[in-house]
Amino acid sequence: QPSAVVRRWSMAMVFKDVIWKPSDYIATGSNDGTVMIWDPNRLNDSIVRKYHELSRSINRLTHKPDDPFFIYAAFSDTHLLGWDVRVHNSHSSFRIEMPRAPQDISCNPIDSNAIAAISSEGQISLWDIRKPNRFVKQFHAHSAYNGQCLTWHPKGRFIASGASDQTIKIWDISSANSSKFNITPFCSIHTVAVTTNRLQWRPGHDTQISSSAFSQDSRLQVWDMRNPNHSIMYHDLHSSPIGGFVWVDEDTVWSTSRAPQHANESNIVQCNMQTDAVITAGLVGSTSVDFSSSHQIAIATGAFHPRAELELPPALPRRQGASALDSSGTGK
Repeated sequence: QPSAVVRRWSMAMVFKDVIWKPSDYIATGSNDGTVMIWDPNRLNDSIVRKYHELSRSINRLTHKPDDPFFIYAAFSDTHLLGWDVRVHNSHSSFRIEMPRAPQDISCNPIDSNAIAAISSEGQISLWDIRKPNRFVKQFHAHSAYNGQCLTWHPKGRFIASGASDQTIKIWDISSANSSKFNITPFCSIHTVAVTTNRLQWRPGHDTQISSSAFSQDSRLQVWDMRNPNHSIMYHDLHSSPIGGFVWVDEDTVWSTSRAPQHANESNIVQCNMQTDAVITAGLVGSTSVDFSSSHQIAIATGAFHPRAELELPPALPRRQGASALDSSGTGK
């Protein structure tokens, strides 16, 4: 079991997010609006770049799918900024001012020009970075002041969103560029935890998504869109709420939580979800019971049958240079 810390840096600030993979640099975002780029291979002078254009807290960091050295930062004052960490320039090369402060952002893995954001008011907005003056589409996803997190599906068809309303919602945005875009969620997952704070799709399983929560629920849960009524597996190896997690492969996940007895330290857990987790899939069948007026009982039971396999719609023809979100080029 790994126990050694390879590198540790202490700063007089509170870090709100960190990203590493797939570039060689570590990027951190803090509560005072500072983005710092670190080289983990340096013993001294580990900070390579420092960006401080805005003084509001950073809610989330992410990288551009086709360029791991280009990072985005979502600020709590409605701004989304971007930098190329290889360029010796302290000013951002990309800027969007959103209608509402983004709580979380996620890029489309198959279209590097498309980015999605969720606001605390519960609205999801879809953007084409080549047209930063106006969103491509915006819709109300969760109750007011409840939006928390979102993540784009690896194949680009779905966006999952989490909130403080005990729901995780999956949205089919394959028709987002159409005037007939249906804003009804593809499926809704009802959670025990009030607030979902992190979402990630499980690698190698197109219909499965994992979540953690800000609450007394310290489990990392995995859900399947084909049967959203309950999680299919979970691990409860933390004693306090999970602050973040990342999948190494389709079975191995690393998660972290604050140590209950030490406010400045964290517990890190490596879990193999096939061997160390609680598998719940198939345990809950379709069973119902009722009594008659003559005190007789009727029980109906059946086997667990998930929904049919999801099939992606055929790809629409796109002209060269068009975004997957806005092939019409109107931005409306």
